[in-house]
Amino acid sequence: MRVSSQNGLSVKEAWLILAILYIVLFIFSATLFLLFITPAPQPGLWSYLPACAVIIVYMLTAQSENFQISTRARLQPSVAVLAIIMGLAMFVLRDILLKLLPVPSFLAVSFATVQADNVLSIMGSALLLPVLEEVLFRGIVLNGLVKKHPPAYALLQSSLIYAVATLNPAYMLPKFLLGLLCGLFYLRTHRGLYASILIHLVYNIGVVSLLAFGQHGLAEAVDSEFLYFVLVVTACMLLPPGYYLLQRVYEKMAGR
Repeated sequence: MRVSSQNGLSVKEAWLILAILYIVLFIFSATLFLLFITPAPQPGLWSYLPACAVIIVYMLTAQSENFQISTRARLQPSVAVLAIIMGLAMFVLRDILLKLLPVPSFLAVSFATVQADNVLSIMGSALLLPVLEEVLFRGIVLNGLVKKHPPAYALLQSSLIYAVATLNPAYMLPKFLLGLLCGLFYLRTHRGLYASILIHLVYNIGVVSLLAFGQHGLAEAVDSEFLYFVLVVTACMLLPPGYYLLQRVYEKMAGR
């Protein structure tokens, strides 16, 4: 899957997309509340998913002269394996970040886009959410920004926009780092979305698994301080060589 951009996006236009996402998100949240589907007009998974979908459809239709989507991109097996490993490493890193940077408990649940209350929530959080977010924040926002700005600057801006989109201080730093990782894979695989979607799938499946089994964190799930320490150290050690291998893959693909 690939989104191509003809004219790109300015930084102002990229942040405007986020502002419109907020507006659509709160419209859906209020609607669900008025229809007695949710107990409060609070943003959540089932208002965030359609809000992302609306923005994607708008960008691909109303701005079809700028953005087009296709499924021609392929995912190489080596890139797929690397993406899975990096997704797992980022999931572990997320856990240690949430332990080192504690926030008030009410913030952690104030706006949860990943939920595991039932089968539909699990499917939506683990499968649908990563696809929509990658199409929107990497395929449209990052792709549009990199058309007009240096790749590093576009990557930082798109990752920041993605982090702020959560509306939840508890998860902004992990989301920012996830955005950087997915963005790097996106840029280094000739802007195909499959690698970044796979990273995001692995990451969200890990988060959903913890929620589904009632675990507050990975340390509680493994129930062993030593094993948890090994997982954290391994995850931190995997990220630098993972970036190096990604660079090698990019150079090999560019040399074809």
